[in-house]
Amino acid sequence: MQYLLFISFLSKSPDKEQEKNRNNKSFGALISNIEGQIVKTSRLENDIEVSGTIFPFDETIIMSEVSGKVVKLNLLEGRLVQKGTMLLKLFDDDLQAQLRMLDVQLKIAENNEERMNKLFKVNGTSQQELMQAFSKLAI
Repeated sequence: MQYLLFISFLSKSPDKEQEKNRNNKSFGALISNIEGQIVKTSRLENDIEVSGTIFPFDETIIMSEVSGKVVKLNLLEGRLVQKGTMLLKLFDDDLQAQLRMLDVQLKIAENNEERMNKLFKVNGTSQQELMQAFSKLAI
C-alpha cells in the first residue's frame, strides 16, 4: 500500500520589525506551525445512475400475414427455435369448420364421379354428365 505525506506550512504575517530583521534572521524563524497528515490511497467509486433503454444485439420482429386473435404463444424469451417451429397460434375454429365442410364436399364429388363413371360404362349416362362430375372433382 502506498502512502502520501501531506505537509502544510503556516507562517505569521510579518510585522515591520520582522521585515527589518529579515535579512538578519533565517526564514525558519517566520514559520510558526507545521502540520502534517499521512494520506492513504483508497478506491474511488465513480458510479453513475441514469435511466434509459437497453437494446439487444439481435432481435426479431414477428408479424402475422393475417389478422386474428392469438390463442397460443409457443415461445420462451431468450430461447433458440428451429426453422418451421410454430411460434404462435391464431384463433382458427372457423377455418377448421370450413376445412371439414370442404373435405365432405370432396368425398361427395369423388363418389359422384365414381358413380357417373360406372353409369357411363353401361350407357346409363351421357359423356357430358361424366365430364361435369369430373370437373367438380378437379375444382
